[in-house]
Amino acid sequence: MPRSAFFLSSNNTAFNKSGAEFILPWMIDIAFQHVHEFKKLFSKVELDLLVQAHRETFLEDSWTEKEKLISRIEAYFSIKEAGSISASAKTSLLLKLRRLEDSEAASLSVWAYSFWQLLTEQPSMDINAYIA
Repeated sequence: MPRSAFFLSSNNTAFNKSGAEFILPWMIDIAFQHVHEFKKLFSKVELDLLVQAHRETFLEDSWTEKEKLISRIEAYFSIKEAGSISASAKTSLLLKLRRLEDSEAASLSVWAYSFWQLLTEQPSMDINAYIA
């Protein structure tokens, strides 16, 4: 067996367990890049709506999917008073969410959910500072 095949085989547990020290920082960098892009793509009102929609939710694997994110936002709109959010704001936000890739939607869900986790540790955290 060629050496490269040995290292890539599924039986090589040392190879399969290595790499996390390289992947995790890369994933964090990607998530922060996504957040930086979101702050350019979405308006402050839209970012506020996204964060508010993640209040009192628990982040689960399936909740980071794009369709689940859109469903959560639509459910939030149905709960909120009809006149408190304009139809154009709803349409604009949902259109932007539908254009996201799944990885971007996952980063956005984690970012919006994280505000409420930070708030428990830092009660003085301001949502306007978080979305700025």
